[in-house]
Formats: sequence, C-alpha cells, structure tokens
Amino acid sequence: MYVRKILSNAIVVAVLLCTATSVIAAPDLKSFFSSPQFDLPPLLKDVKFGMSDAEIQRVIPEFKENYYFKVKGNEDIQVAKDMSGGSLQAIYIELASDLTKTSSFLQQQWGKTPTQINALNETEYHWLDAGKGIRAKLDKQASVSQLSYYKYIPIQTLFPQNIPSLPTPIEKIRIGSSVANIKKISPDFRDKKFPNTNYTDLKGYFDARIWYFSEKKSTIDSLTLSFPNVENLRGILIKKWGAPKKNAAGKEYWKNDSLEYLDAKGKTKKGIFIIYQAEPEGFNHSLEFKSNLDL
Repeated sequence: MYVRKILSNAIVVAVLLCTATSVIAAPDLKSFFSSPQFDLPPLLKDVKFGMSDAEIQRVIPEFKENYYFKVKGNEDIQVAKDMSGGSLQAIYIELASDLTKTSSFLQQQWGKTPTQINALNETEYHWLDAGKGIRAKLDKQASVSQLSYYKYIPIQTLFPQNIPSLPTPIEKIRIGSSVANIKKISPDFRDKKFPNTNYTDLKGYFDARIWYFSEKKSTIDSLTLSFPNVENLRGILIKKWGAPKKNAAGKEYWKNDSLEYLDAKGKTKKGIFIIYQAEPEGFNHSLEFKSNLDL
C-alpha cells in the first residue's frame, strides 16, 4: 500500500549522470549561491515555476531547447529543467562537489536544515520556504551533488479545519461512492499498474500523493494520503485535532463522527476514521481514511 519516497525525475538523472566527470572538480559555490538566505541562485532569480520554454529562454537564453547548460565561468555547475506537461516543474543543479562539502557550505550559507535518510540509505538535505513558494532537496547523484528545486505549498494547508477531516482536494469525495464519481470530482486520478489502485500527485506539496483503493473495482473502500515526514504532519495534526487514540495494535487514529460515507447498500452513514501510519525511514508515511477501524 505504501510507496517509496519519490526520487528525482529519472530522465533528468540519466542525462546528468552521463555528463558527470570522473574526477570531482571544485565549483565556486560561493559565487553561484551568493545570497545568505535560501533562494534560487542569482543566475535563476527570474525563473518561475509554471513558465513555458519560451518564457524561460527569454530570461535564461542558455536554456533554449537543451535539457541542461553549463554555467559560464563556472563550468563545474550544470543546470537542468523538468518541463513535464509543457511548463517548468523542477530545476536540477548538478555540482561537481561531494555531498559533505556541498551540504556543509549550504548550511553555513542558509542555516541548518531538516535531513532524512532516503530509500537508498543516503542522507538528503531539505530547505523549505513557504513565503517564496519554493523548496529544495540536496542529495548525492553518482559522484556529485544535486540540488533540486520545486514549487512548495506547506502540507498543513491540506487540513485547514480544527477537527479531523479529509484533505481539501478530496473533501467532497465520500468513501463508498463510485470510482467514476471520484474521477469526475478529481480527474487527475490516473490508473496504475497495481490492481484496483489509483493515485494523484498533489502538485506543489512535498512529494505528497492521494490514493484510492477499491476491492470491488466500482466503489471506493478507502483513501490514503502518502507523504515524506520532513514537515512533521503528525505534530501539525496533533496541534489542530488533539492527541490521536490508539487501537490494540498501537496504531494511532482520529475519528470524525459527522463525516459521511456510503455503506455496501449505498445508504448514507456517518463516522470516518483517520489512521496515521509511520513507516521506516526512507519510505512515505501515510494517513488512511476509512469507515471502520479494521487495521
């Protein structure tokens, strides 16, 4: 049910790895990341997420149709872009510098930052800025470091209410309703190779996905939000909803007795459980929304 933490775009990584030098060089990090506050580097200050290729080329002529370019005067730094769906989704900066040196410099420049161990048992460093609407991840790619920038919306905005509730993108969906209905309300849900399982990415959030599960293929049995735990969603929800209860197996949950669902006969009933599931480091944690506590 639960997924590994989402890694960088495979195509981008492949391109960057093919261009990596066999001997680690020494890019001038100080001149490239000259701002004392976390932000895009000055070279990319006019680039905005959602831009088209033509708009990016007007502010960064070097980008053109190329997937990446080497920084003039600092050739040990390469910049790549993810244009999924025809607009800018991510920026990848490859630094010919080992992860220890790069992370040490950026934390001195921008301050200490959350870290986590990914599914490959390697350290990732994360910077988040809700005001600027950007986040960045620093991790190891082969023998070099890669800093990846993404649009960022804090995860707490998914739960604006001070009572247990569904995330805002699916707040109108009722468990027990039809699969056709969920796709009508949220057409971004797409089929996956897993039997009877669909999901949608929450763009702008920190690698968050919403899944629906359907044993009968026609109705929704449960909904699940999966997410990395860098933002400490459990702590955020405790402040909003109070401490969770625990079942006999020790799993934590909240319950909202007023949330509606449809039973097996299509009759409207009330009472939704919200179950928090912590996973081993490197895997996504989750919140599962169900009409019963059959864990």
